[in-house]
Amino acid sequence: MNKYFSTVEKWSDTEIKQRAGILASKLMKIYPYFDETINSSDLSSVTGTKPYSLVVLGQEFNVKTWADVLMYTLKVVSDLAPDKLENIETDYPSLVGKNAKIFRRPKELCNEYYYESNLSASHIYNFCKQLVNVMELSEDEWKTEVTN
Repeated sequence: MNKYFSTVEKWSDTEIKQRAGILASKLMKIYPYFDETINSSDLSSVTGTKPYSLVVLGQEFNVKTWADVLMYTLKVVSDLAPDKLENIETDYPSLVGKNAKIFRRPKELCNEYYYESNLSASHIYNFCKQLVNVMELSEDEWKTEVTN
């Protein structure tokens, strides 16, 4: 690892970044699971995964949790099709509604709507997939990337 420095004449920002890239490449070969990225269409189970990116209709969101995935998915639905919120409330009354008191941990969505935020990763993923179906989106129009 230190042989790299025998050819370095100066140590500036550029050289530091090059060195970091070389080290990162070597680490990924030694520990490939750090670079394991899974697209949502490849998921069989989301338990134990951590999302970091959500793309809905070409709009990318940086997410850190499955709760973030749910929040952004619901916000896109409410922004693009607020008329469908009533149908979603009817079909999923334990997850979306106008009465915050029926939820264990309500989060405000919009237009007097709330959603249940106290859900497991699997429950969130499955609900988001159902929302995608309600919105008639393809798998390319809603996808999330996760790491293990």
